[in-house]
Amino acid sequence: MYKLNLTNDFFEYRILNFEAQKENYSKFIKSLKQRKQDGFSCEYEIEGESLDLFSDKYGFEAQSIIVIFTPYSSCEKLEIAQKSNLSVHACSIDYHKGVKAIANKLAIELCDKYPNLKYHIQCDNGEYNEKFFAMESGLGKRGVNSLVINDIYGSYGFLSLLFTDIAFEEYKTEKTNCINCKKCIESCPTGAIFENGLNFNKCISYLTQKKHLDENEENILKKQYKIYGCDICQIICPENKNKKSSNIEDFNVDLLYNINLDDVLGLSNKEFKHIYGNRNFSWRGKSIIKRNILIVDNE
Repeated sequence: MYKLNLTNDFFEYRILNFEAQKENYSKFIKSLKQRKQDGFSCEYEIEGESLDLFSDKYGFEAQSIIVIFTPYSSCEKLEIAQKSNLSVHACSIDYHKGVKAIANKLAIELCDKYPNLKYHIQCDNGEYNEKFFAMESGLGKRGVNSLVINDIYGSYGFLSLLFTDIAFEEYKTEKTNCINCKKCIESCPTGAIFENGLNFNKCISYLTQKKHLDENEENILKKQYKIYGCDICQIICPENKNKKSSNIEDFNVDLLYNINLDDVLGLSNKEFKHIYGNRNFSWRGKSIIKRNILIVDNE
């Protein structure tokens, strides 16, 4: 058993024993399947794959899971949030790049110390539900709005996982829930948040990414100002007050707060990708961003 001590001012982390998580994660997967049957899950929510399949898929026996919370907020972003038509997380470069860079750097440092280390990194796109491990490890409280709320950075953070074949000593803190003030429930304009969780299909953030909208969904977006994402439940959350800002350079430079119709109207898809390809929203393409601008602007 190895002890891992990381001193940094960029992210928060916890360490879980891989084998010890199998039973609870299996139960969690069943609950996700039930969520889907109940109509509360959308196509972007990771359903979860059994941890028993990990070694067959990645070619090594995992021993530890390092769960990483990478913050992205800043005083400037939060100050402008209610005037921006982009969610706070979408104002800077594509978080997949910044978050994966941090996990890669950590993996390289571990390889220097343990030359035969085998590892696998997951950042958003993968088989395993990162929120489960973050909450199980105490990396963050479980918010009623389904978000992970870190004690230092609040809920403004991205999650990633680093699976290793080295058995590091577990580093866990108390598994807790938010204060349950219900302000997120009261403030959600679509009623997506309820006592026992979140209905992703009603979430404004999801609707801004959805390929096809029905008339009711369009009417919902008409009443909002975001063309990508939604920050309402985070802005109203008392647990996010007076939290530390991110020190990560990628999330504090080249900030973009608004996209107007004139910015995208004459662009080809190729030109859109060239200009906005390093942004979180670029994966949805020009047509959906343009659609959302037209909906919001025609309110």
